[in-house]
Amino acid sequence: KKKKHKNQKGVSDVAKAALNKVKKNALTPADNALCRAIKSLKDATRETTDILRLTSTEVLMLTVLSSQGLPVFCDEWSGLVISETIFNEDIESDDFQIYFFAMGGVMEAAAEVWLKIAKTKLQEKLRLLEDNNHHDTATRQKLLEDIAILQKDHDAKISTLEESKKFNQNPQIFARKAVMLLEAVRKNMGPVDLQYAGEKKIRSLNKSENGLGTKILNWFHKEIIRWSKPLGIVDKAGNVLCGTSIGVDMD
Repeated sequence: KKKKHKNQKGVSDVAKAALNKVKKNALTPADNALCRAIKSLKDATRETTDILRLTSTEVLMLTVLSSQGLPVFCDEWSGLVISETIFNEDIESDDFQIYFFAMGGVMEAAAEVWLKIAKTKLQEKLRLLEDNNHHDTATRQKLLEDIAILQKDHDAKISTLEESKKFNQNPQIFARKAVMLLEAVRKNMGPVDLQYAGEKKIRSLNKSENGLGTKILNWFHKEIIRWSKPLGIVDKAGNVLCGTSIGVDMD
């Protein structure tokens, strides 16, 4: 007996729900942390070297993972990766279960939105340049600089959509890439304050992070290890492989 899975329509529904969540600004702590990291890099006044460099596709993947969460590893792990996998008939269906194959659909849908936004911004600047030939030299130069940046962003979003489609078509590759990316972030996140000092801070954690705070990092590390073995992303010593497309670290 096959367990009921989310079909293609179901995956699309998940993608729409995820995008609606973003539109309503119902962001998780991970969403907010990623947004702050991106903003801090954009606002940097000097060249930053001590950072984890990510492609546009990897930023989108982290955005999806931050919104959807990491699938919880279990004995029937393959059913969380590939939708056609046959489950044990005794396992009950869970509408709140997280699937890698569903996240592939979410990522492709989000990539389409990203490209649409980038295209709209580029076209607006091009219209300004075309409709305002009377601008002074400085204003025209500024428009040309903005257009060059937006064109580069538009091209990156096209590549992101193409890569997202490939991930959606092969959820196992998506799962491998996602776990390696999460491990790269974990290893490069810097020092963490594990001490909960003061009642005020505890109340703040209870309000914003369901009382978990940094405790979730221990669970997160263990889950990455559990996923890495069946996905085949461990080295000979049994360590989880990690890295990004820019400066891959396989050590």
